[in-house]
Amino acid sequence: MIGTCRFRDCKHDREPGCALLKALEEGRVQQQRMNSYRSIIASLPETSY
Repeated sequence: MIGTCRFRDCKHDREPGCALLKALEEGRVQQQRMNSYRSIIASLPETSY
C-alpha cells in the first residue's frame, strides 16, 4: 500500500485514489489501526508529516 496512493503527499483521509482507504474499505486494514494512525497524525504539527 505504501507508495501506491494516487498522490505522493496523500494524507490518507479523503483523497481519491488512496490505497490505504481502499484497503480499509476492503477489510485489509483494521479500523482500529486506522484510528490509531489518525490519532498520531492529529497529535503532530502539520509541518511534521
